[in-house]
Amino acid sequence: MLVIIIFVLIIAAIVSYKSLPLKKKSKKLIHLVLHGMALILGIIGIYAVFKFHNESGIVNLYSLHSWLGIGVIVLYGVQVNHWNLVFKP
Repeated sequence: MLVIIIFVLIIAAIVSYKSLPLKKKSKKLIHLVLHGMALILGIIGIYAVFKFHNESGIVNLYSLHSWLGIGVIVLYGVQVNHWNLVFKP
């Protein structure tokens, strides 16, 4: 469920920047906030997985799927942070 919300936020961020009839600064701020919300929810999801694994006695990061998930969230965070630093609202 959380992945669907994150995906919808990312799509909304992309679409909002191109389709809203606002000033460029306002569109950039909305775009940044939506991407930031998606990143925060992704981090919460990773935290929830680690918490569940620790409480259930399951080993963390035991599959390629979990490593890819961590990698995607890290790269997405780097991308959001990079664009936030380069193109300030």
